Amino acid sequence: MKNTYSIGGIFPGHGLVRENAPVLSRKGNSRSSSVDETTGYRFYDPGKIEKARVIMRLRQMEFSIEDVTAVLGECSDEADILNYLEQQKNTLQQRIQEDRDIVHSLNEIIAKEKAARQLLESSSFAWKKKFLSRC
Repeated sequence: MKNTYSIGGIFPGHGLVRENAPVLSRKGNSRSSSVDETTGYRFYDPGKIEKARVIMRLRQMEFSIEDVTAVLGECSDEADILNYLEQQKNTLQQRIQEDRDIVHSLNEIIAKEKAARQLLESSSFAWKKKFLSRC
């Protein structure tokens, strides 16, 4: 008989949170292998544990259920999932670099504005108010 695991049996030993188990079956991401007719407990094959881990990790990274479904629909094996995750990582790294460039530009603008303000405040320019007479 093939080993199967209940939700309670999968999650504690594999770093997954039992309360998040319903995510497994949403939109067909990971259906149970069998259901005990007496207790209603759902059982999963060992091969679905890694899929469950991927789903939960993607959810922890704030992927929507739709995104998770797309990833699992487009990726037929672990190599495909790895490639997808590497592409996502590269996209995020590019966005991070763009944000760093923006922060650098802002820092330059702020520094120049502060220097100009300090120059104006420390200068002893003489100025007078003048009133224009109306004709």
